[in-house]
Amino acid sequence: MNSTTNRCLAALLFTFFLKPIITMSDVIIAAGNGWCPYICVDPSTEAGFAEKPGIFSEVVIRILADHGHSLKLASMPWSRAILETRNGKYNAVFGSSKSITPDFIFPAIPQVTYNMCFHTRDHFTWQYTGINSLESVRLGIVQDYPYDDGGEVDQYIKQNTNNHFIQVLKGDDRGALLRNIQKLATKRVDAIIDSPYVINHTLQTHQLTHKLKIAGCLKTGEMSIAFSPALSSSKQYARLITEGMIKLQASGDLERIQNKYRFSH
Repeated sequence: MNSTTNRCLAALLFTFFLKPIITMSDVIIAAGNGWCPYICVDPSTEAGFAEKPGIFSEVVIRILADHGHSLKLASMPWSRAILETRNGKYNAVFGSSKSITPDFIFPAIPQVTYNMCFHTRDHFTWQYTGINSLESVRLGIVQDYPYDDGGEVDQYIKQNTNNHFIQVLKGDDRGALLRNIQKLATKRVDAIIDSPYVINHTLQTHQLTHKLKIAGCLKTGEMSIAFSPALSSSKQYARLITEGMIKLQASGDLERIQNKYRFSH
């Protein structure tokens, strides 16, 4: 067989066997739930995201798409998402931190930052001034939801879950937040915790006229897609996200995505 024939054969092998493998895109399935305007879901769509998927979702989708991969969201309660991803059923949990899932594989750069703030009724005079100030209010929370990455507020909630001052709601996180807002408005709790952007989005989406105010905030948190420790592909995906964040920041595209949602966190 001469050299020309060898080159032709090699070209045929690349075309029919190797090329499909190289260009084949992965579908990455992340488990989590909605937290709009960071993560905006629509279970009726194939990917599980709303038309405007949210700032966190859009950043991750954009980076993965640049590498030929697509992202799907499997919506479920947070505690189940962590458990089943840890076991390798899903590629990642969608929106975590190293203090929440320390054994997971993380990109070197978080995709968004956020603030968790206490919210009260407009004329309620209480203010969060530290962990001891929580002892005088009934706090409405969502089961298994992290508020300060395992810090003193999460520890306080864990230690006091069974008493009168911590009222826990179970179920879908989006529905639980709505019910907590309604409990706050009807004076069944004195304060709730969440991102002001998420609170305001929930009020607007459901056309609620409740007047709430911020009564103190916790330190700024970081949110990232966190890949399963059980899957060999996780380190590669985490590296792609890191490289993608560097490119988005350098090009200005990250700021443009943020501006679509009218905030810079």
